[in-house]
Amino acid sequence: MPSITKLPTGEVILNVDHSVGRYGRNRMVDVQLVQLLLNLLIETTKHTGPISDPPLPAPEPLKPDGICGPKDSHNNNCFTFLDSISQRWAMCPDIRFN
Repeated sequence: MPSITKLPTGEVILNVDHSVGRYGRNRMVDVQLVQLLLNLLIETTKHTGPISDPPLPAPEPLKPDGICGPKDSHNNNCFTFLDSISQRWAMCPDIRFN
């Protein structure tokens, strides 16, 4: 189950228990957390503009259904989305969120 870590500075870190992505374990609650956080990034990008160079257009929000894999074609294919942001934004070179 995802957990919350509160730092002494007051900042909060949201943690997944298992990796999410093409080679990840993709447990439903962990995938849902990543989907929600990616949707926040998508929404922020729509209001502040691209955060990469060259610009990466903001995709449609993901449906936070906890599915990341071949069965999620209705969800803009979560793997494709994770692959594109990991390559363009150098967020996770192994194509997983840990």
